[in-house]
Amino acid sequence: MTLRKRLALAAAAVLVAAFAAWGVAWWMVAGAVERGIVAWADAQRARGVEVRYGDLRLDGFPFTVRATAAEPRLTARGADWQGAALIGEAPL
Repeated sequence: MTLRKRLALAAAAVLVAAFAAWGVAWWMVAGAVERGIVAWADAQRARGVEVRYGDLRLDGFPFTVRATAAEPRLTARGADWQGAALIGEAPL
């Protein structure tokens, strides 16, 4: 095998590894965001706040982590808020 072919294969392997690492990083950050949202909701419920939401969807790959909670509703101390969706977004 020539040096040029070996360098091309090495470059391709580095690119594949970099893309795989980016995918794993995105997946890990998205999981942390999801756990954080669930923990926040649990903490609010422990304080007596009613927190409800429908599906919690995470998307935005590859450059953004976007969390979308369908039909969110918060009720506390006589105040009530609800919406169609609550969206939080951050770049990876």
